Amino acid sequence: MPPFPSILRSELLSRIRLVTFAVALGSGAFLVGCGGGGTPSAVDPSANLSSPLAATESWFKSINEKDLGAAREHFVASERFMMDWGGGDTATWSSFTKLHCKMLRETGPTASVYCSFNESPSSSEGYPDTFWTISLMHTTSGNWLINNYGQG
Repeated sequence: MPPFPSILRSELLSRIRLVTFAVALGSGAFLVGCGGGGTPSAVDPSANLSSPLAATESWFKSINEKDLGAAREHFVASERFMMDWGGGDTATWSSFTKLHCKMLRETGPTASVYCSFNESPSSSEGYPDTFWTISLMHTTSGNWLINNYGQG
Protein backbone atom coordinates (compact mmCIF):
# COMPACT_ATOMS: atom_id res chain seq x y z
CA MET A 1 0.00 0.00 0.00
CA PRO A 2 1.40 3.49 -0.89
CA PRO A 3 2.18 5.87 2.02
CA PHE A 4 -0.83 8.06 1.13
CA PRO A 5 -4.13 6.83 -0.22
CA SER A 6 -4.75 8.27 -3.71
CA ILE A 7 -7.51 10.61 -2.56
CA LEU A 8 -5.22 12.16 0.07
CA ARG A 9 -2.37 12.41 -2.43
CA SER A 10 -4.64 14.24 -4.87
CA GLU A 11 -5.79 16.66 -2.15
CA LEU A 12 -2.19 17.24 -1.03
CA LEU A 13 -1.07 18.03 -4.61
CA SER A 14 -3.97 20.46 -5.05
CA ARG A 15 -2.99 22.30 -1.86
CA ILE A 16 0.67 22.43 -2.91
CA ARG A 17 -0.33 23.94 -6.27
CA LEU A 18 -2.57 26.49 -4.54
CA VAL A 19 0.20 27.54 -2.12
CA THR A 20 2.73 27.75 -4.99
CA PHE A 21 0.33 29.93 -7.01
CA ALA A 22 -0.34 32.21 -4.00
CA VAL A 23 3.40 32.63 -3.34
CA ALA A 24 4.08 33.43 -7.00
CA LEU A 25 1.19 35.90 -7.12
CA GLY A 26 2.34 37.60 -3.91
CA SER A 27 5.93 37.83 -5.15
CA GLY A 28 4.80 39.41 -8.40
CA ALA A 29 2.71 41.99 -6.56
CA PHE A 30 5.68 42.77 -4.31
CA LEU A 31 8.00 43.28 -7.28
CA VAL A 32 5.50 45.51 -9.06
CA GLY A 33 5.19 47.60 -5.91
CA CYS A 34 8.95 47.97 -5.69
CA GLY A 35 9.11 49.77 -9.02
CA GLY A 36 11.97 49.75 -11.47
CA GLY A 37 14.93 50.27 -9.19
CA GLY A 38 15.12 54.04 -9.44
CA THR A 39 13.72 54.36 -12.92
CA PRO A 40 10.68 56.53 -12.46
CA SER A 41 7.58 55.53 -14.35
CA ALA A 42 5.72 58.82 -14.04
CA VAL A 43 6.82 62.43 -14.15
CA ASP A 44 6.60 64.44 -10.93
CA PRO A 45 3.41 66.49 -11.24
CA SER A 46 5.17 69.54 -9.76
CA ALA A 47 7.62 69.67 -12.68
CA ASN A 48 6.58 72.09 -15.40
CA LEU A 49 7.02 70.19 -18.66
CA SER A 50 4.35 72.01 -20.63
CA SER A 51 6.79 73.69 -23.04
CA PRO A 52 10.37 73.02 -24.13
CA LEU A 53 11.60 76.14 -22.35
CA ALA A 54 9.74 75.38 -19.11
CA ALA A 55 10.93 71.76 -19.13
CA THR A 56 14.55 72.84 -19.64
CA GLU A 57 14.43 75.41 -16.85
CA SER A 58 12.75 72.85 -14.56
CA TRP A 59 15.56 70.38 -15.33
CA PHE A 60 18.24 72.88 -14.31
CA LYS A 61 16.26 73.57 -11.12
CA SER A 62 16.28 69.85 -10.25
CA ILE A 63 20.04 69.73 -10.89
CA ASN A 64 20.67 72.73 -8.63
CA GLU A 65 18.49 71.10 -5.96
CA LYS A 66 20.62 67.92 -6.34
CA ASP A 67 17.45 65.87 -6.95
CA LEU A 68 18.53 62.88 -9.02
CA GLY A 69 15.03 61.41 -9.37
CA ALA A 70 13.53 64.69 -10.55
CA ALA A 71 16.42 65.32 -12.93
CA ARG A 72 15.97 61.87 -14.51
CA GLU A 73 12.23 62.43 -14.88
CA HIS A 74 12.97 65.24 -17.32
CA PHE A 75 14.34 62.68 -19.82
CA VAL A 76 12.67 60.19 -22.10
CA ALA A 77 13.03 56.77 -20.47
CA SER A 78 15.71 55.51 -22.85
CA GLU A 79 17.99 58.48 -22.10
CA ARG A 80 17.69 58.73 -18.30
CA PHE A 81 21.20 57.27 -18.00
CA MET A 82 22.45 60.68 -19.14
CA MET A 83 21.87 61.88 -15.56
CA ASP A 84 24.28 59.37 -14.03
CA TRP A 85 26.66 62.18 -13.18
CA GLY A 86 29.13 61.19 -10.50
CA GLY A 87 27.67 57.69 -10.39
CA GLY A 88 24.50 59.17 -8.87
CA ASP A 89 26.35 61.02 -6.09
CA THR A 90 24.60 64.39 -6.27
CA ALA A 91 27.10 65.96 -3.87
CA THR A 92 29.59 65.92 -6.75
CA TRP A 93 27.29 67.72 -9.20
CA SER A 94 27.90 71.16 -10.59
CA SER A 95 25.56 74.05 -9.85
CA PHE A 96 24.31 76.42 -12.52
CA THR A 97 23.87 80.15 -12.00
CA LYS A 98 23.05 83.05 -14.32
CA LEU A 99 20.96 80.65 -16.39
CA HIS A 100 19.55 82.14 -19.61
CA CYS A 101 17.60 79.86 -21.95
CA LYS A 102 15.95 80.61 -25.26
CA MET A 103 14.10 78.60 -27.88
CA LEU A 104 16.14 77.77 -30.95
CA ARG A 105 13.43 75.88 -32.82
CA GLU A 106 10.25 73.90 -32.35
CA THR A 107 9.19 71.71 -35.25
CA GLY A 108 6.30 69.35 -34.64
CA PRO A 109 7.23 66.98 -31.81
CA THR A 110 10.86 68.13 -31.50
CA ALA A 111 12.49 71.24 -30.07
CA SER A 112 15.90 72.68 -29.25
CA VAL A 113 16.66 75.10 -26.43
CA TYR A 114 19.94 77.00 -26.03
CA CYS A 115 21.08 77.78 -22.47
CA SER A 116 24.04 79.82 -21.30
CA PHE A 117 25.13 79.72 -17.67
CA ASN A 118 27.93 79.79 -15.14
CA GLU A 119 28.69 76.21 -14.14
CA SER A 120 30.58 75.57 -10.93
CA PRO A 121 33.60 73.25 -11.06
CA SER A 122 32.77 69.74 -9.88
CA SER A 123 34.55 66.46 -9.44
CA SER A 124 31.97 64.58 -11.54
CA GLU A 125 31.75 66.97 -14.48
CA GLY A 126 35.27 68.31 -14.85
CA TYR A 127 35.96 71.66 -16.48
CA PRO A 128 32.85 73.87 -16.44
CA ASP A 129 30.93 74.61 -19.64
CA THR A 130 29.25 77.92 -20.42
CA PHE A 131 26.40 76.72 -22.67
CA TRP A 132 24.44 73.67 -23.77
CA THR A 133 21.90 72.95 -26.43
CA ILE A 134 19.08 70.78 -25.10
CA SER A 135 17.00 68.62 -27.47
CA LEU A 136 13.50 67.69 -26.41
CA MET A 137 10.57 65.72 -27.74
CA HIS A 138 6.86 66.15 -27.15
CA THR A 139 5.48 62.93 -25.70
CA THR A 140 2.01 61.45 -26.00
CA SER A 141 1.41 62.44 -22.35
CA GLY A 142 1.73 66.08 -23.41
CA ASN A 143 5.06 66.61 -21.65
CA TRP A 144 8.27 67.84 -23.24
CA LEU A 145 11.13 65.52 -22.26
CA ILE A 146 14.86 65.76 -22.93
CA ASN A 147 16.45 63.26 -25.29
CA ASN A 148 19.90 64.87 -25.60
CA TYR A 149 22.00 67.77 -24.37
CA GLY A 150 25.53 69.10 -24.66
CA GLN A 151 27.70 71.57 -26.46
CA GLY A 152 26.79 72.08 -30.07
